[in-house]
Amino acid sequence: MSDPTYYTRLTDIGSAALNNAITGGASIALTELALGDANGASYDPDGAETTLVNEQYRLAISSIAPDAQNPAWLIVEAIIPPDVGGWWIREAGIFDANGDMFAIAKYPETYKAVLSDGTASTLTIQIVLQVTNTDSIELVVNPLDGYATQGWVVSAYPWATEEEATNAQVENKLIDPKRLAYALSHLDLASGEDLLSLSQTLDQDLSAKADADHTHDDRYYTKSISDERFLEKGATAANATNATKLGGHLASFFAAAASLSNFYDKAASDGRYLGKSAKAADSDKLDGKHASELGSSAAILEDQKASGTDSQVGSKSWYTRHLNTEVSDPDGIVSLKSNQFTVSKNCFAIITIPGRDASYFRLWNVTNNRAATGVTYSYSTGGYTFSNTFFAPLLSGETYRVEQQDSLVLSNITASGRGTEVYTRVLIIA
Repeated sequence: MSDPTYYTRLTDIGSAALNNAITGGASIALTELALGDANGASYDPDGAETTLVNEQYRLAISSIAPDAQNPAWLIVEAIIPPDVGGWWIREAGIFDANGDMFAIAKYPETYKAVLSDGTASTLTIQIVLQVTNTDSIELVVNPLDGYATQGWVVSAYPWATEEEATNAQVENKLIDPKRLAYALSHLDLASGEDLLSLSQTLDQDLSAKADADHTHDDRYYTKSISDERFLEKGATAANATNATKLGGHLASFFAAAASLSNFYDKAASDGRYLGKSAKAADSDKLDGKHASELGSSAAILEDQKASGTDSQVGSKSWYTRHLNTEVSDPDGIVSLKSNQFTVSKNCFAIITIPGRDASYFRLWNVTNNRAATGVTYSYSTGGYTFSNTFFAPLLSGETYRVEQQDSLVLSNITASGRGTEVYTRVLIIA
């Protein structure tokens, strides 16, 4: 016997999956049928294929069921809609729920026409799949795919016998029109007189309920109670002759709409005013000033030296006092570099400098190259050390240094040796 021209075979992947299903107990769900034109030339599949040569269309399987005559055969069917086509069918592939090609078919060359070809119709594709154990294949299809083959309908809904047609326990069977009259004659139906009597009884019961004092357990207001309790939809405050309908107040208690423009609503008030316990986080509520501008800021600069280190040596020329440490500046109002400091806002300085015998002190504006204050003079005899303090206004963005000039004793000031030595100090207040 010669080999068949057209046939279906399991792919290598399908054979492995079927073997695993038989030995492991898991079932295989076949879900889709793919059709291709094989690029214009039929070929003999060998099972190694994982895809069709040239797939044209893929659709859900409409029916999968064992063959009535041969239990080892599975009949797989799918229906191509009339609006799909315009190509030849020479190959077909059956795919499982994992997307793997389970079987491949060499299909008789068939053209699927569409309306532009002059004719169009549905085309049922039937693939016969021979497996050793059909119990391993799930015989389930999606009932919402929209098409059913004639073979599936006949197998799913067989004709009912005469006895089955009158048996209320029998389901999913079709009744031949010739048996329908016989089936109806054997059903236990109510007579026309019984139905008329039932209708009259219902009418009497409903009429009796309608005539009764029916209140639905006080779930509803009657018309008279509603008129007394509520104002009409179009009523105004002037209609409130019964003050109980307005919370116990007469119409004169309520503001006219025109006068409401004199008041802020809650949103407007919240945007305009600070709350009783609020903080000045919103500068718009404080004349355009940020919260940091409303309280004072302070910074301290010092000339600090290690314990036991004497101060710098004096000079008869103006010289710059050392400033090397920014002790405190929580708001960042000053920066210190090379014995000079720059302020970020208009502020005030209190400057304290140690002197000896006759000394002169001043604050020099480095930015404008001029004295920022007048000269302060201190004098003592006998080589005594004294502390001199003076005050100066500072301008935002400008740089300053503290200067001194000595007339008599030019030696340095001796250290105390009792901890960090502090000689010059500048307190800045904004």
